[in-house]
Amino acid sequence: MYRVNYNTRANSDLMEIASYIADESDSIEIALSVVERMKKRIDRRLEIFPFSGIVDSIVDGIEYRKMVVEKYSFIYEIIEENDDIVIVTNVIHEKKDRK
Repeated sequence: MYRVNYNTRANSDLMEIASYIADESDSIEIALSVVERMKKRIDRRLEIFPFSGIVDSIVDGIEYRKMVVEKYSFIYEIIEENDDIVIVTNVIHEKKDRK
């Protein structure tokens, strides 16, 4: 089983998503619930099936994969050497232009 971690950028992305949802819904509880639900779904999937996401890009020899949960792409890399870790690096709204 793989361990799923979120880097600083991914955590920041999730905070921005929560902030946006809170503004739109006028409810911080709804926003936190949506973000927590997405994280649980992605964590459960990646812990068992990390290679099920599609290859999104390869940068400097690192393969980044993508898995979509609701309207958001979770971009991640897999590190298999000693600890079998999945690191979520970005969370991006599917409609946004990726840079």
